[in-house]
Amino acid sequence: MRPVFIVMLSISVIGIISCSKSHEVMHTDEILITNDLVGKWQVTQYTDSGIDKTDMLSYLDLQFNSTGEFLIFNNDSIINGDWTIVPDIGLDLLRITVSLPNQPYAQFQGSWYAYDKTTGSIKLSNSSPSRSEVISLQRI
Repeated sequence: MRPVFIVMLSISVIGIISCSKSHEVMHTDEILITNDLVGKWQVTQYTDSGIDKTDMLSYLDLQFNSTGEFLIFNNDSIINGDWTIVPDIGLDLLRITVSLPNQPYAQFQGSWYAYDKTTGSIKLSNSSPSRSEVISLQRI
């Protein structure tokens, strides 16, 4: 009985230790639908690997259209792209493609997990073993 207990305790400890705090998103059942995104948004926070880089994106407005069109507004310029929701286990993915993948617009391109959504805000997370990005959006 004691060896089984030690093995189970070891597995539990390894499971707890291996959970990285660098990833912002924890597993939840967050379902994303088109109506959650359609409209105009402003970036209220952007962190890259724990470093606050909000100033890099805060002057841009984003628009998700029901047709799948994604727009980035920068003063008089409009950058086109598209978006789609990809169902995933637990958290749904928001896949964004931008027609001009230069900085700062390239920051939006990729597959983002959506979480902490309300009618007026949503957080997007894009994590890899070497990098963790989080974008917080506020509906305008």
